Amino acid sequence: SMFDSMPGVVALVTQRAAASAEDRIDASRAVRLCLQSRGPLLPLCHGPVSRFAECCDDAAQPNFPTFSCHGRRMNVSPAPVSQPAANALGFDAWARWFWPALIITLGADQLTKFAVHRLIDQGSPLPQWIGWAYNTGVAWSMFDSMPGVVALATLVLIPVLALVWWRSFRRVGRFENLAFGLILGGAVGNAIDRIAARAGAFPGVRDFIHVDLGFWPFAPWPMFNLADAGITVGFAVLLLRSFVTPNARPMAAG
Repeated sequence: SMFDSMPGVVALVTQRAAASAEDRIDASRAVRLCLQSRGPLLPLCHGPVSRFAECCDDAAQPNFPTFSCHGRRMNVSPAPVSQPAANALGFDAWARWFWPALIITLGADQLTKFAVHRLIDQGSPLPQWIGWAYNTGVAWSMFDSMPGVVALATLVLIPVLALVWWRSFRRVGRFENLAFGLILGGAVGNAIDRIAARAGAFPGVRDFIHVDLGFWPFAPWPMFNLADAGITVGFAVLLLRSFVTPNARPMAAG
């Protein structure tokens, strides 16, 4: 399908975005620590991030952070917090952006593919921007003669993307979690089509969005689906976020 995740694109975008994400996490480490501890420093968490970046360098233990402020070190003994409570805090921070994006993208992709196929079978009139095509390759039908290799590569790429998100982006911010929800939702949607195609359900990934504006490069644009759109928008968000100055407060650890 039109915008499937290709290894080169994935490596380029995630490498740049990951570097920016690490900068945002490192610059805001004090904020994350006091959010985790919920101790005496908690009221300070609402101030500018740069205020803490100058004071915090490391933590001796998760519940007893040690800060270095203007050359003087001081130990802070925050109120103890249970591990389940800390995990719940972190889960709420990223899950409310990642999971809705993934579920909506995956659900909308599968429902629209099913609905359009049903309408075509019934001979119902469709708008000009709706078509139907099966793609056994990746973008621009590349490798369409090797559907088995493409399906295997897709199944390998999905856990790689999930690992990159979990380790480098999950605690960064809402836009990063939203972006990876879109990307992984779209990747899983097309992977379902590829697995079903290997099982003989249909020839390949189901594409149905047809764009033809009468001028290059949209004359016509290769057919695609909502999974492709989710993948494309997700990578676009990551690319744009990679140029953002690292001054946003990170997600709480979880």
